[in-house]
Amino acid sequence: EKMFSLDGFSVGMELGGGISLGRYFGLTGSALYEYNFVEAVQLTLTPGLAFDLRQVWDWPREKMRSMWLSFEVGFQRYFNRGVDSWSKSAVVGIQLGM
Repeated sequence: EKMFSLDGFSVGMELGGGISLGRYFGLTGSALYEYNFVEAVQLTLTPGLAFDLRQVWDWPREKMRSMWLSFEVGFQRYFNRGVDSWSKSAVVGIQLGM
């Protein structure tokens, strides 16, 4: 079973956000619910830890509204396809506030 993509047309809704833990670090998180028209339902939960690059680097402090480097772990699962386990992924990302 392909766990990282849905075949065909799908619609979904994602809710996410973050909170600052002080001067340098923050927590991020999101929840994504997708429904595919081949009757697949998928849920993805993604918590993460972010580092504020504006606190240690002059260029983003002068040019950007925000700049975060993050490490996120994704947990993904189908709910009506007979899959009884969660797939896991890790992502390194950068968020730019212009």
